[in-house]
Amino acid sequence: TELLAARPAAEWAALLADAGVPAGEVNDVRGAFAFAEALGLDPVVVVRDEEGREVRLPRNPIRLSETPPTYRLAPPAMPEREG
Repeated sequence: TELLAARPAAEWAALLADAGVPAGEVNDVRGAFAFAEALGLDPVVVVRDEEGREVRLPRNPIRLSETPPTYRLAPPAMPEREG
């Protein structure tokens, strides 16, 4: 554990890949979206809600040339919570 903690995960992934070992970083949701953006996958779509506010949503990962997905509606707003 101490040896692994001595270097960042990205460095270990690169070293292992260079050695021919299939490996990669384990991401949280934010990291997964950042990784997808770095690959040029454009993982987020922006739609407007009923009040005209922009809502960022995950883009459908399936890309079909004849029938691409459409994004028509934002999800309903969450009710305000007291407290």
